[in-house]
Order: sequence, then C-alpha cells, then structure tokens
Amino acid sequence: KTKRFFKGKYAVFLDEDMCFHPDFLYEEQKSPHSAENYFPLIKSLFENVEKKYKIRVVVAEHPRAKYSKEAQIKYFGKRLVFKNKTNLLIKNCCLVLCHCSTAVSFATLYKKPIIFVTTYQLEQAKYGEIISNYAHQLGSKKIKIEKNVSAINLPNIIRVNHKKYDNYVRNYICPSADCDGKPLWQIVSESIKDLRPRTTAYLTQI
Repeated sequence: KTKRFFKGKYAVFLDEDMCFHPDFLYEEQKSPHSAENYFPLIKSLFENVEKKYKIRVVVAEHPRAKYSKEAQIKYFGKRLVFKNKTNLLIKNCCLVLCHCSTAVSFATLYKKPIIFVTTYQLEQAKYGEIISNYAHQLGSKKIKIEKNVSAINLPNIIRVNHKKYDNYVRNYICPSADCDGKPLWQIVSESIKDLRPRTTAYLTQI
C-alpha cells in the first residue's frame, strides 16, 4: 500500500536550491537569482496554481538544501515542505512544477503532468536552454514567471503526452527493451547495480 502524507489532491514543486546551491560556490559561479527576487515569484506562482486548479501546493526540498524552519516559511509560505520524499510526493501528486530537476524522471515514469517554470534570469543562464529542452522532449507546458505573476498563462487542462513520455523513458531512463513493464524500484535497482562495477573500475584507475 502506498504511503501518503496527507489527504487530498496536490501539486508538488521540485525545489532546486536555486539561490543557495553549494555547486555555485564550488564552481565559483553566481546564482542566477537572489532570494529577494526569486522566492516572491515562486510563492506567487503557488498562489496562482492553488487558485486556478483548487489544489494545494507542497514542496519537495532539494536534498542538499539547508533551509531552516523559519526560512521554509519565509520562502514558501506556510506550505508543507518535505525532504528526501521526492519520489513518493511525485507518485501521489496530480501535477509537478519544476525548473529542470533530474527528478523529472520520476514524473515521466509515473505519467504525471508537468509545468516547467522559467524566469528572465534563468533564460539568460544555462538553465533556460535546459528547461526548454525538457519541455520540448516531453511535450509539456513551459511558463515564464516575472513580476506580473498573476498574468501567467496557466493551461486550463494539463495533459500528458504519453508518446513523448514513453520516448523519453526509452531514450534517457531505460533504453533497454528488457525494462518494459518492470516496476520503478526494479529499474532503479538494476541501474544502480549496473553502475557500481563501472564506478569501481573508474576509481581504481585514478
């Protein structure tokens, strides 16, 4: 039986720690957004989604994010924020909101509708092209949120392009025909087992 954290329909936002990700420090790069201009846009997006679709929005916090409880409320409002529960949150949701998270793979496997979210700053950085490519590959809606968030064009009906989703799974997640019909846990488990020997072999050469 699938565990649920709460009752009712919801959309899940895949947080990517867009303002504070440690990779920006390691790679000596500047974040495309400051917290002051990013999170108000995100909260306004949530409010629009909740109002239009009559569902709640919850947040799947990035595994490397380090938001305090106070920061969670400041950045996301009084919405539920979960850590290390992304897979389960996507499995039980009715809509996924994201930029370009690799967790999109879960959404494609579970056949969940996706709205890809971009901003002017993300479009000017490397993320713009990645977001557009995801949306094109999956036949999903891409929206741009700016200061006038209330004017964003949220689709009335969000559909899954099953043909494109299946192509994405075959091309990027499970290229082998042997994966057809296998449950998600088995696909992931076999992928990890296949990766370990190659990783070990690589490390021994370093």
